[in-house]
Amino acid sequence: MKFEFEGKFKICNEWKPFTRIIEAKTEHFAKEKLLSLFGSEHGIKRRFIVIDNIRKVEEQ
Repeated sequence: MKFEFEGKFKICNEWKPFTRIIEAKTEHFAKEKLLSLFGSEHGIKRRFIVIDNIRKVEEQ
């Protein structure tokens, strides 16, 4: 399944919006993967990532 996340993250004392699609078996695993990716790619701590919306993406 794929999940689309919308939210914002704090970098350089500024909140920036993001939209990201993550593929995982459950919504919980998708959320953990998203937080892990932001941490590894941008060096952002989990407390500086705010998820506003999660929705399941229909696969074709």
